[in-house]
Amino acid sequence: GWGMQTARSIDDALRILSRASPHASYPLLIPQFARHWPIVQATAGMSTAHAMSTLAFILRRHEAEMPRPLRSEAEVGGRSYLDAHHEQVSVSALAAALATSEHEDSIGIESLPYLAQADLFESSAGGCERLAPRLLKEPPFEEAPYRTSVWLGARTVSPLHYDPYENLFVQCIGVKEVLLIPPGSAGMHSLPALSLQRNTSAVDPFSPEYGRFPGYEAREAELVRATCGAGDALYIPRRWWHSVRTSKETSASLSINFWWPPKRSHWGHG
Repeated sequence: GWGMQTARSIDDALRILSRASPHASYPLLIPQFARHWPIVQATAGMSTAHAMSTLAFILRRHEAEMPRPLRSEAEVGGRSYLDAHHEQVSVSALAAALATSEHEDSIGIESLPYLAQADLFESSAGGCERLAPRLLKEPPFEEAPYRTSVWLGARTVSPLHYDPYENLFVQCIGVKEVLLIPPGSAGMHSLPALSLQRNTSAVDPFSPEYGRFPGYEAREAELVRATCGAGDALYIPRRWWHSVRTSKETSASLSINFWWPPKRSHWGHG
């Protein structure tokens, strides 16, 4: 059956991911993988609000040395990318607003933008080296990622979907919950083939409506759960369905993920 693997150590995780075995085709939770990353160290032990305030300070200090503020497109006005519109936002201003999101009388959590899949590492004004390494240099990360994305928001959700790339998801501030289902289209109710989101399911796995989506209940038996706290990483194999949401125990979240193409030579598979 399917299940979540948990690495005993970072070295254990690297052994699992680098050897040619079926284990590298399963999700793998790597506790405290990013414990030495700058943003994880700078916010260790802080409340979510204090951590977001620290993030805003770090970004503003970086912006003072750059020719222009750090801005990126964010999702606004929707629960997920399926119903949101997009607009440019200041990344440091969003972090500052998230620092107050624990106080719902000051800022409505639902009204805050969601910086989703932001390519800040490629930005000419990018500040990610102050947050995390630009590249993962230790084995088995022998090739540069196809893309590195930043995710910053309040109580957000990414709908159930799969990616054509191998994914290392790293939680930096706050807590995220992840539900995963093995590859395969049966019972998943993908959006129409002509849709730009045809890799996305109409099912909400956190609150499924079995009557609307026949066949999904059978797939749910294969569901794997993971909870990622600050510093934890989750390896998600390509084409595994997954949905991610901010845990109810935290008011905001910062995550960074790395995608690699599927040829897997970077995992040592040749």
